Amino acid sequence: MKICELFSTIQGETVGSNFGTGFPTIFVRVSGCDIGCLYCDTQYAKTEPGTEMSPSEIVDKCLTYSFRRVCLSGGNPDAVPEAELRDLLLHLKAHNFWVTVEASGQCNPKRFMLADSVVMDVKTISAGKVAQAKTENSIEYISYLRKQDQVKFVIQSREDYDTMAHAYITNRSSQSPQFLASPMFDKTGKHNAAQIAAWILQDGYDIVLNLQIHKLVWDVNARGR
Repeated sequence: MKICELFSTIQGETVGSNFGTGFPTIFVRVSGCDIGCLYCDTQYAKTEPGTEMSPSEIVDKCLTYSFRRVCLSGGNPDAVPEAELRDLLLHLKAHNFWVTVEASGQCNPKRFMLADSVVMDVKTISAGKVAQAKTENSIEYISYLRKQDQVKFVIQSREDYDTMAHAYITNRSSQSPQFLASPMFDKTGKHNAAQIAAWILQDGYDIVLNLQIHKLVWDVNARGR
């Protein structure tokens, strides 16, 4: 598969007892994405050709790091052929990596269930009509996720928040995935986290404010972080 970049960093978002925000993590970022989110912050992964790497080559590179957490991101992991994806996940699990996949909601997330956790990004209206059309089944796919999985909504407007709130109410159960509300960062680092936090607290929802701390630790536009 085509890999845009492979690097170690501090995981900037998501939650978990032994992964997620603040944990040293290896990011494997695949190349290519045709979804076209208007707020995409990794445009280079969409346009750069990347380097062809086999699952064993990817794992060998990951083994050069001292920790065993991998986040498969993009680009768009949903666009990776299922056989290649399965091969990579099997290789990583065989070497005792904890694996998280950041899914776009374009495909049924059951294809990622070899991973320890799936984070599915549901596209709100602020992602644009094209992105919503290409992930039109993502709301339905929430019911396929496991308790250890997560569903993420990037929130730019009240309409985005209301979309998330409706999905949360509809899917709320003891076995449902954790809901994440991600503030929108602009190119200067300004964000709307306080407003989102106020809405969550006002409504009393058990939704995580998914602040991207890598954009606070490093420059908001930094690559490889």
